[in-house]
Parts: sequence; C-alpha cells; structure tokens
Amino acid sequence: MMFTVDFRLTFGLFISQVLSSICYMTIFLLLDKLIRQQWQLLSRFTNTDFLTGIGNRRAFETDLRIYHKKLGPWYLVMFDIDDFKKINDQYGHAMGDATLKMVSQIINDHVHALQMEASFYRFGGEEFTLLFANVNSKQVIKIILDIQNIVNQLSITNANGESIKVTLSIVVTQHDVDDTEELALYKRADMYLYQAKKSGKNLINYEGTNISSKNVDWK
Repeated sequence: MMFTVDFRLTFGLFISQVLSSICYMTIFLLLDKLIRQQWQLLSRFTNTDFLTGIGNRRAFETDLRIYHKKLGPWYLVMFDIDDFKKINDQYGHAMGDATLKMVSQIINDHVHALQMEASFYRFGGEEFTLLFANVNSKQVIKIILDIQNIVNQLSITNANGESIKVTLSIVVTQHDVDDTEELALYKRADMYLYQAKKSGKNLINYEGTNISSKNVDWK
C-alpha cells in the first residue's frame, strides 16, 4: 500500500489555524484595549470631583502619599471660600455651585499656566487644596497673592441680576523633616485655617502668621 500526503489539505488547515490565531489575537487586543479604557474612565471618575472637574479628596490623599516621599521642599496650600454658607442661604445652591466652579477654574487655570509641578483638588465643600513641589517660599507666596487678587476681582451674577463678590482665606505650610505622618501638613494647615478665620477674611496665613504683600519674608 502506498502512503500519500494531501498537501492541499495540510496547507488549508495551516491557513485556517493562522487565520484563527489572528482572529483570536485581534479579539484579545480589542478586549484588552476596551478594559484599559474602562479602567481609565473608572479611575478618572473615582478621582475627579463631579462638580468642578478637578481632583477630589481621594486623589488628594493618594497624591499626598507620593509628595510625602519627595526629598526636595514642597508645600500645601489650602483655600476656603469666605461666607460660603451665606452664599447658599441668600442666593441659592445654584449660585453656590457656580461660585465653586468659577473659583476652582480660576485657580486651576492660573496654576496650569505656570507649568510647574503642582496638583489642585477640591477637598470638600468650599475647601480646596493645592500641592506644590520644586518651588521656594517666595514663588509660592507670589503665586498665592496673584490668585487672591484675581479672585477679589471676580463678580458672579445669577439669573436675577444679583451679583456677589468672592474672597478666600488661604493657608500655606511647608513640609518639614519632622512630618513623619502623611497627613501632618493637612492637619497643620487646617489648624492655621481655623486661626485665620478667627482673624478675619480675605487673608493669607503663612505658617501660622497672617501676611500681606508688604510683610512677606521673601527668603
């Protein structure tokens, strides 16, 4: 008996297997891409403030752990909109939301334009936080004074023609080698903010001392 090989059948099976492999690989790559996209969307959703579009408290606490490991100097800046409850009570929550959006946009745009290592977040309510790295105190205070001046010129008007002026209480504190706890800076800034609120409004508190452009230690 003679044994013969059907080369046509073997070649056909080979092509079929190759095409199947390509098909499976294409499906795998498409699924991988889809999963990555969905993961990025989920990550962006869980780390973004729904109202302002900037980072939320979760993103802040995550990045704070990263900043905590930095060797160079870095700063935490805290912004609190003065009399925000009064804005909501007197003009309504729509006006309050508009205020949050405009203030956050002003600060975010200003910081972004500087092209520095900085990250901006809405910590909660009317409170925002900003992390700065690779800067000195002179640069930070100059930036914060500029932001304060821009916000002071802001006037928000609602559908009834009512307008309000917005001011900020701002706190600046620098990371210290003794800050072994990741949230040490935030706790210190929160304490300074409480002191600043008792002293008045529309001011900047640097390491526990209220300052102005005339008495800043530009070191």
